[in-house]
Amino acid sequence: MTMDDAKADELAQRVMALDEQRTALRKKYYRAMKKVLPTVLVLRFFRLDNQVQMLIDDLQIASDLPIMEEAPALRVNDARLRELQGVQDGIDG
Repeated sequence: MTMDDAKADELAQRVMALDEQRTALRKKYYRAMKKVLPTVLVLRFFRLDNQVQMLIDDLQIASDLPIMEEAPALRVNDARLRELQGVQDGIDG
């Protein structure tokens, strides 16, 4: 299975929408938590939460991505190859 631009765009839009929702939720809980906990402790919590969430996001994205097919090898005809080698020789030497 290959991924086309439409599927890639759909996945990107989903990720950004989830990020916006997650940010709104974090702001809500940050305000509530700093009322009852030292701000330094709240910051530590959110740093840890962010690291865990990044791992989860990476796993979710990876599970949604289809296995990409290997790109076909580029074919260069012999004349073009000799031309490119001559250019490289001129640069090197």
